[in-house]
Amino acid sequence: MAVRNGDPMPAGDVRQIVLDLPAAPPRMTRESYVVSSSNEAAMRMMNAWIASPERLLVICGPAGAGKTHLARILAAEIDARLISAEVLDAAGPMGRALVIDDTDRAANPADLLS
Repeated sequence: MAVRNGDPMPAGDVRQIVLDLPAAPPRMTRESYVVSSSNEAAMRMMNAWIASPERLLVICGPAGAGKTHLARILAAEIDARLISAEVLDAAGPMGRALVIDDTDRAANPADLLS
Protein backbone atom coordinates (compact mmCIF):
# COMPACT_ATOMS: atom_id res chain seq x y z
CA MET A 1 0.00 0.00 0.00
CA ALA A 2 1.36 3.40 -0.95
CA VAL A 3 1.54 6.07 1.75
CA ARG A 4 1.79 9.87 1.49
CA ASN A 5 2.48 11.92 4.61
CA GLY A 6 1.65 8.89 6.75
CA ASP A 7 -1.80 8.39 5.20
CA PRO A 8 -2.76 5.55 2.83
CA MET A 9 -3.17 6.66 -0.78
CA PRO A 10 -6.01 5.40 -2.98
CA ALA A 11 -4.76 2.89 -5.59
CA GLY A 12 -5.63 5.22 -8.47
CA ASP A 13 -3.32 7.97 -7.11
CA VAL A 14 -0.17 5.83 -7.24
CA ARG A 15 2.11 6.54 -10.18
CA GLN A 16 5.43 4.96 -10.92
CA ILE A 17 8.02 6.61 -13.09
CA VAL A 18 9.66 4.15 -15.49
CA LEU A 19 13.28 4.95 -16.20
CA ASP A 20 14.81 3.54 -19.36
CA LEU A 21 18.25 2.79 -17.95
CA PRO A 22 20.74 0.54 -19.70
CA ALA A 23 21.21 -2.82 -18.02
CA ALA A 24 24.72 -3.22 -16.72
CA PRO A 25 26.36 -6.53 -17.61
CA PRO A 26 27.23 -8.71 -14.62
CA ARG A 27 30.74 -8.17 -13.32
CA MET A 28 32.29 -11.53 -12.54
CA THR A 29 35.68 -10.27 -11.44
CA ARG A 30 37.75 -10.68 -8.30
CA GLU A 31 37.17 -7.01 -7.53
CA SER A 32 33.39 -7.41 -7.63
CA TYR A 33 33.35 -10.59 -5.53
CA VAL A 34 32.18 -9.78 -2.01
CA VAL A 35 33.99 -11.98 0.50
CA SER A 36 31.93 -12.71 3.60
CA SER A 37 31.89 -15.28 6.37
CA SER A 38 29.78 -17.58 4.16
CA ASN A 39 32.27 -17.74 1.27
CA GLU A 40 35.61 -16.82 2.79
CA ALA A 41 36.78 -20.45 2.96
CA ALA A 42 36.01 -20.99 -0.73
CA MET A 43 38.05 -17.93 -1.71
CA ARG A 44 40.95 -19.03 0.51
CA MET A 45 40.83 -22.51 -1.01
CA MET A 46 40.84 -21.13 -4.54
CA ASN A 47 43.80 -18.87 -3.78
CA ALA A 48 45.71 -21.76 -2.22
CA TRP A 49 44.92 -24.01 -5.18
CA ILE A 50 46.22 -21.41 -7.66
CA ALA A 51 49.56 -21.40 -5.80
CA SER A 52 49.71 -25.20 -5.53
CA PRO A 53 50.79 -27.89 -8.02
CA GLU A 54 47.39 -29.61 -7.72
CA ARG A 55 45.59 -30.26 -11.00
CA LEU A 56 42.01 -30.50 -9.78
CA LEU A 57 39.82 -28.21 -7.69
CA VAL A 58 36.13 -28.84 -7.07
CA ILE A 59 34.00 -25.95 -5.85
CA CYS A 60 30.56 -27.06 -4.70
CA GLY A 61 27.63 -25.49 -2.93
CA PRO A 62 23.96 -24.62 -3.28
CA ALA A 63 22.49 -22.61 -6.14
CA GLY A 64 23.24 -18.91 -5.80
CA ALA A 65 26.29 -19.45 -3.56
CA GLY A 66 28.72 -17.82 -6.02
CA LYS A 67 30.31 -20.89 -7.61
CA THR A 68 30.10 -19.48 -11.14
CA HIS A 69 31.57 -16.18 -9.99
CA LEU A 70 34.51 -18.05 -8.43
CA ALA A 71 34.85 -20.15 -11.58
CA ARG A 72 35.08 -17.02 -13.73
CA ILE A 73 37.68 -15.50 -11.40
CA LEU A 74 39.69 -18.72 -11.53
CA ALA A 75 39.46 -19.04 -15.31
CA ALA A 76 40.66 -15.46 -15.78
CA GLU A 77 43.56 -15.84 -13.36
CA ILE A 78 44.92 -19.11 -14.77
CA ASP A 79 44.01 -18.31 -18.40
CA ALA A 80 41.64 -21.26 -18.60
CA ARG A 81 38.74 -21.98 -20.85
CA LEU A 82 35.38 -21.81 -19.01
CA ILE A 83 32.64 -24.11 -20.29
CA SER A 84 29.46 -25.66 -18.98
CA ALA A 85 29.50 -29.38 -18.26
CA GLU A 86 26.40 -29.62 -20.46
CA VAL A 87 28.52 -28.99 -23.56
CA LEU A 88 31.70 -30.73 -22.45
CA ASP A 89 31.47 -33.53 -25.03
CA ALA A 90 30.78 -31.07 -27.85
CA ALA A 91 33.44 -28.57 -26.78
CA GLY A 92 36.12 -30.05 -28.99
CA PRO A 93 39.81 -30.28 -28.14
CA MET A 94 40.64 -28.80 -24.75
CA GLY A 95 44.29 -27.92 -25.29
CA ARG A 96 44.66 -25.78 -22.16
CA ALA A 97 43.43 -25.44 -18.60
CA LEU A 98 39.71 -25.94 -18.27
CA VAL A 99 37.17 -24.66 -15.73
CA ILE A 100 33.93 -26.65 -15.90
CA ASP A 101 30.77 -24.98 -14.59
CA ASP A 102 27.37 -26.56 -13.91
CA THR A 103 28.78 -30.03 -13.30
CA ASP A 104 25.41 -31.11 -11.96
CA ARG A 105 24.10 -30.81 -15.52
CA ALA A 106 26.62 -33.25 -17.00
CA ALA A 107 25.26 -36.49 -18.43
CA ASN A 108 27.59 -38.45 -16.12
CA PRO A 109 29.10 -36.09 -13.51
CA ALA A 110 31.44 -38.82 -12.18
CA ASP A 111 33.09 -39.02 -15.63
CA LEU A 112 34.34 -35.45 -15.17
CA LEU A 113 36.85 -36.71 -12.61
CA SER A 114 38.38 -39.42 -14.78
